[in-house]
Amino acid sequence: MPPRLLPFGDLAVMLWAYLEFKPFHVKGSSQALSNGILECFLQAGGEARFSCGAQKILLKDGKIRGYAPRKGKR
Repeated sequence: MPPRLLPFGDLAVMLWAYLEFKPFHVKGSSQALSNGILECFLQAGGEARFSCGAQKILLKDGKIRGYAPRKGKR
């Protein structure tokens, strides 16, 4: 979104954070951040699958309980 379309409060907070904390970069690039999030997710008991599309997300009581992949079993 271009800055001219941001509400003033949002733009002011972003500019303040930029000036206060200075720009920074993730060591190892953004992939290192993604890897860290995935590692924590897996340690907490999560399961991750890659390169497999989902046909449907299965919900029960408002929580994700599984998914129906395009190929294979649920």
